[in-house]
Amino acid sequence: MNKKIQDIVNKLNKIANKDIAFAGQKKVVEGQSTGVEMLDFDIGCGGYPKGRITEIYGIQSSAKTSLALWGIAAAQRDGKTCVFVDAEYSLDLGLADTLGVDVKNLIVLYPDNGEEAFSVIETLLRDKTADLIVVDSVPSLIPTPELEAEVNKPTMGGQAKLIASGLRRLVPLVSKQNAVLILINQVRANIMGGIYDPYITPGGHALKFYTSLRIELKNKGKLVKGEETVGQQVVYRMKKNKVGMNNDRGLINYVYNDGFYAELNLLAMGVKKGVITRSGNTYSWGEQKLGVSKAKAEEFLDENPEIAEQIKKAIGV
Repeated sequence: MNKKIQDIVNKLNKIANKDIAFAGQKKVVEGQSTGVEMLDFDIGCGGYPKGRITEIYGIQSSAKTSLALWGIAAAQRDGKTCVFVDAEYSLDLGLADTLGVDVKNLIVLYPDNGEEAFSVIETLLRDKTADLIVVDSVPSLIPTPELEAEVNKPTMGGQAKLIASGLRRLVPLVSKQNAVLILINQVRANIMGGIYDPYITPGGHALKFYTSLRIELKNKGKLVKGEETVGQQVVYRMKKNKVGMNNDRGLINYVYNDGFYAELNLLAMGVKKGVITRSGNTYSWGEQKLGVSKAKAEEFLDENPEIAEQIKKAIGV
């Protein structure tokens, strides 16, 4: 850095009486594990990005809350302080306990309205008392004017304004405290008749801009053992990702009363990282040909664990 640039940076910091100006410094975004290794890898920074806002959304019964609780359990194992803002008043502590959450050390909030929820979250961040905060859910953050109005009185745009105003205040605090804020959202039918996507997420458009990561969950089907349904398959897709690849997707299994699991697909991970090359339908690891077709290449890795280990080290898992 030349002297002129350094002088400018020093002057700006002196005026602000704190460090607000930097030059030549690249901020590395760290991740807080989701609890699912494959999902951590696909996000790109090792999990939910710290200092950023994440949105998890999908239709009903797509395991949104369960995935968030699975992430809370992983964070608690790392010694993090976690908060669950239950705006829906529907948190199942039994389920949370089953998924590995230390419920005795989980702070649960039941806000009366959206303004109170944002105010409490802001206090937690300013006091540096929370490392990971989950809000369940965005549509339940109801503005006070809507609560005080008559049932049939129109209150269009009130919630969108509340979300936009609240997130404007929270974004710098989340960043400075290097915390993780996860907003669980739902979907609604697009009354404008969307052809490409018949569903939209509540809360206005501001939410989409303030988030660095948006994960869409879809229920693909049942997990069946014999004649008993033991879980479900969940497809995840990165609809927005500022720390990795957009539209990256994968499949994880959610076993009821157990948790989320996804096999480490070394072949897919190696191709994404550029460690494994693909020419046509042929996969190679350096000079070593792995196989023609995905199935053959995966079979080769299963039969040659020493090469699989080398690929793991090269990928960094």
